[in-house]
Amino acid sequence: MNKIIERLQGITYTAQTNPATLTGDDIAFVTQSVKSNNEKVIAQAYTAIGHIGNNRPEKVMHLIDGAFAALKDSNWEIREQAVLALGRIGRADINAVKNRLDKIIQLHCDSVPKVRAAMLDACQSIANAKASVFKPYIGLFERMLDDPDKEGVREHAPDIFRIIGKYEPEMVERSLVLLKEKLRDPSSTTQARAVEAIRTIETFLRRTPTV
Repeated sequence: MNKIIERLQGITYTAQTNPATLTGDDIAFVTQSVKSNNEKVIAQAYTAIGHIGNNRPEKVMHLIDGAFAALKDSNWEIREQAVLALGRIGRADINAVKNRLDKIIQLHCDSVPKVRAAMLDACQSIANAKASVFKPYIGLFERMLDDPDKEGVREHAPDIFRIIGKYEPEMVERSLVLLKEKLRDPSSTTQARAVEAIRTIETFLRRTPTV
């Protein structure tokens, strides 16, 4: 295994399990790694950045601009890990991303399904911090319920409604009709996640759940 990737994985593990022990050298190593010529190293660096940012966002604020720029990288794994990183950082500090949400949302039309799914995951993370910032994008999320990727993206799509429904149920009240259509989706995973989203929205609207 590439020794740089191995160390980045170690830093990621520390960030997840004991973030208080991250050192200045760890942050410097990650900072240097995103400048690598190796795309696998860069992608792994963004994985580390996301997990550091999830617990200690102040340690990676200097890397935010680079993460947003990486959303347009030609390598899909870099785009995927950069948007996931921004989601985790945004959950910890909404101010780090709230003025540039459009750049995250633009990945809804990425040609790679895993990147589109990662965009949804990032939005879920940010919605846990402040769901109301996604009010302009509800229609887009509704269209993603019918994404061409019948597994990865469609299976992720109901979850953003569940998260928003916990905090701002009125924002997604109109989406209930479309979510109920997903109860007939060929994917049992999509069906199950649609049920969870519907129940959450209806519960926080103080209604008796219909599913």
